[in-house]
Amino acid sequence: MKITFELRQPPDKHGKCRIRAVACFSSKRVRISTGEYISAKNWDKINYRAKRNSTDSTSINAALADIEARLLELYHKHKHLLTAEIIQDAFKEDEPIQQQSFFEILEKFLAVSTFTEGRKNGYRALARHLQSFEAECSYPIAFESITQDFYDKFREYALRKRLQNSTFGRYIKALKAFMRWSSETWSFHTNLEYKRFKAPKEPKKHQLSLTEEELLAIETLDFSSTDLQHLSKPRDAFLFACYTGLRISDVKQLQAANFHNNEIKFITKKTKDALVIPFTKKTLALWEKHQGTGLIDIEEQTMNDHLKIIGKLAGLTNPIQEQRMYGTITETETFERREFLSFHVGRRTFATLSHARGMSAEAIMRITGHKDLKTFHKYINYTPNMVKEEYSNTWDT
Repeated sequence: MKITFELRQPPDKHGKCRIRAVACFSSKRVRISTGEYISAKNWDKINYRAKRNSTDSTSINAALADIEARLLELYHKHKHLLTAEIIQDAFKEDEPIQQQSFFEILEKFLAVSTFTEGRKNGYRALARHLQSFEAECSYPIAFESITQDFYDKFREYALRKRLQNSTFGRYIKALKAFMRWSSETWSFHTNLEYKRFKAPKEPKKHQLSLTEEELLAIETLDFSSTDLQHLSKPRDAFLFACYTGLRISDVKQLQAANFHNNEIKFITKKTKDALVIPFTKKTLALWEKHQGTGLIDIEEQTMNDHLKIIGKLAGLTNPIQEQRMYGTITETETFERREFLSFHVGRRTFATLSHARGMSAEAIMRITGHKDLKTFHKYINYTPNMVKEEYSNTWDT
């Protein structure tokens, strides 16, 4: 669905034009009155919004964003069954919202975004912390209040809540993205102090990839007993990622149409790249086993919880020390290796083991979709054994 806004001519006796929403979908076009009026000189024809600093621009743009979000919600709800009548009924006797809170607008932002559900949940976690911060610190959250004073107080709150620097940093990046969007795209505010916010320093995180022995241990697990059968399909989906380097979002969307002439052809959900991955005996067997229902039919968090159990059964219990920073304080904690196991580890495992087996970086990048070596090399975990073997093969000849 494409949504724009237009001014209905001629203007009224006060020199203002009624703003109408125009929704285009499935060769249909529906116009809806927004109940908002604006003079033509204050209308941004390119972005379909009231110009910044014009009279009532904040309330007008809030109302338009609300209508846009509601139209998209209707479209996603009804899809090909959506009709003009359904839209018109939904907006009957509708009064535009004149004032919306920071958090209401954040929900509208998520409604119109193309983010994955995981990323949306990250924004919702931020919202919960901001609401908790607002209540505990008596600090009203609004676009105008996101200042350096807010940053300092929110940082103190994060330390009291034992939020790691990495977590606080993700929240700050998400907040900046929302503030930028709501200013540049929706013109809700002109407060630019957020641009000075910086994520705190954090230690390098442990990035797990499986060794050949660990991969084999997971491959050969027996899930035939009744109490373990529910782990069989998550294990297979994870192995598929280890063999192909696919993200969970791409494994989820695979259908029979993506498998043709011994190749997997698809458009990645995250980057919209067209990728082609040759079939192997292992990937073909896994797909044929689950093609009736698809490889993944559970949420990502549930998948990752299952993988940690699978990792324990496979013996990934050796200790790993991890440094975590809370403000300027660094603490060292010990975890079992399997606690770092997630579906994304499959992608790292594919890159690491493919490189170790002699596949060129360029060929691996064609499979994973990486566009530059700097990003790609972050996926390669050079273990001491890999370094020792390469060194010996190079010099001990």
